[in-house]
Amino acid sequence: DWSSSTSWVGGVVPGAGDNVVIATGANVIIASASSCSNLTIQSGATLSSGGPYTLQVNGDWTNNGSYNGGTNGIVEFTGATNAIISGTTNFEELKITKGGLNTKLTINGSTSVTSGGSLTMNSGLITIPAGGSFTVNPSSGLAIPITAGFDITGGTLTTGNFTITNEGLIRISAGTAAFGSVSGNTVHTKTDGAFIVSGGTVNIAGRLE
Repeated sequence: DWSSSTSWVGGVVPGAGDNVVIATGANVIIASASSCSNLTIQSGATLSSGGPYTLQVNGDWTNNGSYNGGTNGIVEFTGATNAIISGTTNFEELKITKGGLNTKLTINGSTSVTSGGSLTMNSGLITIPAGGSFTVNPSSGLAIPITAGFDITGGTLTTGNFTITNEGLIRISAGTAAFGSVSGNTVHTKTDGAFIVSGGTVNIAGRLE
């Protein structure tokens, strides 16, 4: 239980400035709003959400074990410093609040948002280099504000059955970006937005407008 001091070595619940390691063999359940700096889930360890609680991560996320967001567990990447997601993680509710387009959240390994969850992009640049992949499965649509965006620099971005409203930045220089899964799925870049392709492969199921 993340909120219980008996769960942690030293008997102290981690806070926003603490680096957290979920050790091999441990099963930690998020039972209240929580926060940390860097978070590592070791091989053979499990981190689960026990309800609609938000875990704010101010640093890097490394998952070599298992993360289970349940039906409404929220992970929010916060702070105005660059961060990295490593390993393989399926997020339920994922929020990105990283300050602005000059702050990168880099995806190494395989990351996805489940079909029953959601992706909320408040601020920050989701960067996908070679070897990284990000799959967004919900069908609820995606709005990219002026302070947020995607930067595909060699990896793969795949979005599902929804339309994207882009007031921020979508940039592809290498790798593959596949937007939408049916013909009605569009990428609508509005007046304040930018859609830049200088390399790589781009597939759009519907329209680019």
